[in-house]
Amino acid sequence: MEYLSVKETAQRLNVTERAVQKWAKEGKIPGAHKFSGAWVIPKDATTPDGIVNNDEANHKKRTAMLLLNSAYKTGSCLDFIAGIEDADDRNLCLGEYYYFSGQVDKAIAMVEEYLDSSDEALKYSASLICLFAGMAAGHGNLSSFALKTLNEQFVQGFNKEDTPTEAHAVGVFTETTAHMLLDIPIDSSVPDMKEYMSSLPGGIKMQACYVLAHQAYQDGDYVKALTIADMAIYLSPQLFPIATIYVHIVATMALMKLRRSDEAKQRMQMAWELAQKDNIIEPFVEHHGLLQGMIEVFFKKDYPHVYRQIINGVYLFADAWRNIHNLYAEFEVTDKLTTTEFIIAMLYGHGWSVKEVAVHMGLSSRTVTNYISTIYSKLYINDRKELVKYILK
Repeated sequence: MEYLSVKETAQRLNVTERAVQKWAKEGKIPGAHKFSGAWVIPKDATTPDGIVNNDEANHKKRTAMLLLNSAYKTGSCLDFIAGIEDADDRNLCLGEYYYFSGQVDKAIAMVEEYLDSSDEALKYSASLICLFAGMAAGHGNLSSFALKTLNEQFVQGFNKEDTPTEAHAVGVFTETTAHMLLDIPIDSSVPDMKEYMSSLPGGIKMQACYVLAHQAYQDGDYVKALTIADMAIYLSPQLFPIATIYVHIVATMALMKLRRSDEAKQRMQMAWELAQKDNIIEPFVEHHGLLQGMIEVFFKKDYPHVYRQIINGVYLFADAWRNIHNLYAEFEVTDKLTTTEFIIAMLYGHGWSVKEVAVHMGLSSRTVTNYISTIYSKLYINDRKELVKYILK
């Protein structure tokens, strides 16, 4: 008897790979069995009786990162997910929620099998979730594999003439997002995301504005970053909670660079008001260093349990992030500093005086001076000029 893989069978039957795996596991495909841990399916297998198999049923139009793209009512995120009828969309949406709420191992378990899906939207979602959930869980190998999968999927979609415009736009978005958040160079073959903004669905378009603002921040144009963030919020026809959290966070980053710390705290408050109702914390973990002490200032005293949860996540995320970043980037970010030392290094390295750092962090000037001495000692450097090459932009 001749056999096919799950992927080959799914393509032949015009169904999802998950459906084939489910039918095989439930004994609904005669002759299917596992070989070396993977299902093999008889070449002449058919769909089980009663299973609808047509283009409309199996190739429904999907949107990648459905939760990110949704204008759900804050505080009702899980109810929104439970109401999604399509099982695959619901699983990916729940995987997104697990990631954004800091339940990263659950996120990986929920979406990892979709990394080899034949459905482009499901695969883009799984790749992006596994990339960042892998870092947050300390699974650098999974993150590296997800990044490779994302890159390969984009190239394949880019070279297919029949790729729908929205799918191509989402591919550009996911590829740009992954490389921007890892602060690593993006291939010159990837088009400018600004050219595809009009083809993106609402919530992803909002997140794309965050990415553009982040890019402006990385280029040192903090006014532009803040302007993009503000315009994204003011012009959005709906409230997309998760994307809006990210937009407020990048605005906070820009305001910190502009030395407008009181306004930065107000923007952090806006982000937290949206996030806390659904226990969304991972965006704060992702941006801990770039927020330049705002996590400590905003959360440590007033939300100590959340602060501990964020910091616990930071250590795993930052370690895996550095490993991937340092592999691809032109400069290395140090792993020798504690979170507090890193924040002080960020502020002092970017021109803040000892007194300004002390006031912002709620420390004495002597304590900050001692921290700087420790930082210099750990990095084997002697002055602020040398410090710049060890910290984030």
